[in-house]
Amino acid sequence: MLRRSPEAVLVTHEFDPRRRELYVEGPGDAIFFRWLTEATRNQDSLIIAIELVDMPLTRHGGNRQRLLDFLSAVEDKAPRIRGFVDKDQDHILCAMEHPSNSILTDFRDRESYVLWTANIAKVLSLGAHTDKVTPEDFLASTFSAALLLAAARLVSIRQDLKLPVSDTGWEKKLKTKDGLVVSVDRSGILRMLLQNAGLSLQMLANLEKDVSAAEQELMVWEPQQVMHGKDSMKIIAKQFQSLNVVCEDAFHLLGPTFNRTEGENQRNLASAIAFVEGK
Repeated sequence: MLRRSPEAVLVTHEFDPRRRELYVEGPGDAIFFRWLTEATRNQDSLIIAIELVDMPLTRHGGNRQRLLDFLSAVEDKAPRIRGFVDKDQDHILCAMEHPSNSILTDFRDRESYVLWTANIAKVLSLGAHTDKVTPEDFLASTFSAALLLAAARLVSIRQDLKLPVSDTGWEKKLKTKDGLVVSVDRSGILRMLLQNAGLSLQMLANLEKDVSAAEQELMVWEPQQVMHGKDSMKIIAKQFQSLNVVCEDAFHLLGPTFNRTEGENQRNLASAIAFVEGK
């Protein structure tokens, strides 16, 4: 599919008023939604990754910001365009102003829909064939480690530090054994983030203090509302590797554990599904 400008998208909708388009952040999101709705999707509905729209790529915000910018550009101009957007940290930052044609994830992001003990239990039993660790302990260990990264992301946004959490190999600073994270080199991770951001290491002490405070703030939330899904997946991959399960991308293991009927129980996901079903 060729990349189109927002103007070209609008022209397409003028000529085909039955057309429905749900835009998502990435190809993985598009594949997930096509699978989720393959039996019920309206014949005029398309699910499209935002990278197929000719929108400027922002340095910070990535495809999520591109999707929001696109939705703003076509808002009120095409009634059959919607976007399914990661909620990210907007609910914590009280930044809940979004285009009216956007649907936010019920949790922090798409990965959060499979970050539950029932999903972990399926993979431990059917994928890892192990009872060395309970799914409850496994996931609690994931979230304990992911909290540091979530707090660092929050501090980075509030202080405009532009810490490249997604592009830093912080997972090398974790040690896992028998499915659990047994140690996290907190200072080492924060030092890496500062170095990769080109910031002075003299900021480390203050960053450690601010991140610790942010962790306390985030602990009042449900973990699936604050833990970055891709951070959690990197940690889970290491946890499975410690159980001798080859795993480069944990979502490849956890994604298939999502039950289609569960989408009906999550209000925002159900709304996006209903849209592509033509309801």
